[in-house]
Amino acid sequence: NGIKTEIDTVKKSVKRFYADGNLKYSTYFKKLVNDKPIMDSLYTEYYENGQISNIGMYCCDALPTGIWKAYYPDGKLKTVETWEIYNGGGSSHAVKVIEYNEDGTNYVVQRNEDGTKLEIDTLKKTVKKFYKTGGMMYLAYYKKLVNGTPIQDSFYTSYYERGQHYDEGMKCCGGLKTGEWKCY
Repeated sequence: NGIKTEIDTVKKSVKRFYADGNLKYSTYFKKLVNDKPIMDSLYTEYYENGQISNIGMYCCDALPTGIWKAYYPDGKLKTVETWEIYNGGGSSHAVKVIEYNEDGTNYVVQRNEDGTKLEIDTLKKTVKKFYKTGGMMYLAYYKKLVNGTPIQDSFYTSYYERGQHYDEGMKCCGGLKTGEWKCY
């Protein structure tokens, strides 16, 4: 495949190159396990054209942590992920993901500690919250974001955990119920 890897045991660095010699990724490591470097610092990955593809931090024996950014091949921001380590440092997961379309609009996915998930679509101006079982808790529309938080000022519908309708109606003034509401 022509891909070459350089491991510098003095600097504790790893560089991997594409077949054409361009850098594919670079990082540092804390230790070698079975001659394999265990990444534990800044990681930067590149497209063949030299643009950064991904950048973020590894910690605790190769677990992603903190802010990770991914880019399109033209250099525009593609995603921003916030990673947290849990289970006593045994694993990590993305708690918040912001996905950017090439036109700059974005889509936010936030995973909450209670297992629920929140999705914000800035193109459709919708907010969806999901139970930890995956069923939709509610769907709401909003008119604007304030500090990344959607201000609900339009139609809202919610569901029981098993998927049946719970209620629907209009919300205004940042989420207050107004007008006629239907309960199911």
